[in-house]
Amino acid sequence: MDFELTQEQELIRKTMCEFTEHEIKPIAAETDRTCAYPKGIE
Repeated sequence: MDFELTQEQELIRKTMCEFTEHEIKPIAAETDRTCAYPKGIE
């Protein structure tokens, strides 16, 4: 069996990693601390 990602799957993985680093990670600690749903991420 081949468990390698296709080019499309690799692009999706990379895009999600970048999104998480730039959009989610910077507000994660505050969101966890306040238990509030961040506005603008819908």
